[in-house]
Amino acid sequence: MLRWLLGSEARERVLCALFGGAPAGMHFREIVKRTGCNPRSVKSVLDAFEAAGAVESVRRGNQRVYSPNAKHFLYGELSSIARKSGGLAGVLKKALDGSEVRAAFVYGSLARGDERSASDVDLIVVGKMAAGFYKRLNAAEEALGREVNPSFYSEAEFREAARKGFLKAVLKKEKLMVIGSETELERLA
Repeated sequence: MLRWLLGSEARERVLCALFGGAPAGMHFREIVKRTGCNPRSVKSVLDAFEAAGAVESVRRGNQRVYSPNAKHFLYGELSSIARKSGGLAGVLKKALDGSEVRAAFVYGSLARGDERSASDVDLIVVGKMAAGFYKRLNAAEEALGREVNPSFYSEAEFREAARKGFLKAVLKKEKLMVIGSETELERLA
């Protein structure tokens, strides 16, 4: 869907790499590596995003470092789209592949959109984990450039924990759904 809206795979991947939850300030080669796109295509997209004011760059030594412009009027929307489509949510969903998960969501600073470069990813998962999950989680952490802190609940544990304390408070705040929906969470609670 995002590729259709943006007109190219390179635009989609660069948007997700920069706005999808990765730490701010990536050099060109890192963006090329994360996107898997041709360097010429990545450069063209970065130039267009920078000309539009959505991305800023600074020279550090012999490298140019790119980061999202948090002051751009579309910053919040671009971040939200990137996280939901292929950035944060897409990477985490891939890590959960093969698992019997009823719901999974990110909470905390990344869900609120006020993360810092050192922010980690707080993830709640309801269901059963498949073999190899931690190996895929390590790959997700590398792709995101952030530590992922998962909390696992069986459906029964989630139902009980949702009525009190920490989880009750988390459920009242902003969430970025990775698997399932807010309606599904309400049913599980």
